[in-house]
Amino acid sequence: MTLSPDVLAALKHIIEQSSVMDCDDERWPEPDRNGRQELEIHLGNVHASFLTNKIISIGDVESGPHSGGLTSFYYAVRDLKMMILTLVSIHFKIKAT
Repeated sequence: MTLSPDVLAALKHIIEQSSVMDCDDERWPEPDRNGRQELEIHLGNVHASFLTNKIISIGDVESGPHSGGLTSFYYAVRDLKMMILTLVSIHFKIKAT
């Protein structure tokens, strides 16, 4: 997949605004039999890798004692996922003339 500089800038903006790069997943719930979520980000010279159990809803995040950075992670993943799904949807709806 090739992304334009504007799309990359929008993805970078989502990551920066979410403050997910400031998070630490050390105390987040470990992946279990229900699944896992992973996010790896390379932003300039900074590399971050996050791992936790599968988050179904914001209620899963807010109910735990580890909700601080996990909330940022949840919203960052949600926003990135929505942007990517929207781009894919637009791609397949546009017809060459």
